[in-house]
Amino acid sequence: DNESEADGAEVEIQDEEEEKDEVREEKRHLSSQVELNTEVQELDSLIVEKEALIDQLIKQSKVFNNMREKYEMRLQQLREAVEHATEEKEKTQKEMQMLAIHEEGSGKQR
Repeated sequence: DNESEADGAEVEIQDEEEEKDEVREEKRHLSSQVELNTEVQELDSLIVEKEALIDQLIKQSKVFNNMREKYEMRLQQLREAVEHATEEKEKTQKEMQMLAIHEEGSGKQR
């Protein structure tokens, strides 16, 4: 009879230990879940932040490309203006040479 009581007490102690182990395991599991949820929230925040940075970079890239196009157009206009001015200069120099030759020729005839 004492033996069966001791066996019963031993089984009861094992049951209590198993329950304590289950409770500890449940606490560990809940703690892991909380940590994972925190990590997921942090990752979500980082993703939102990175997406905002990407949007900002895209906008800046568009502005830069627009400025570059305007600069290239203006540069082309200036090149054309220089080319036109150079042509006008050369034409004027030729005309002056022709006048000088003509005046020299008419001066000799006198």
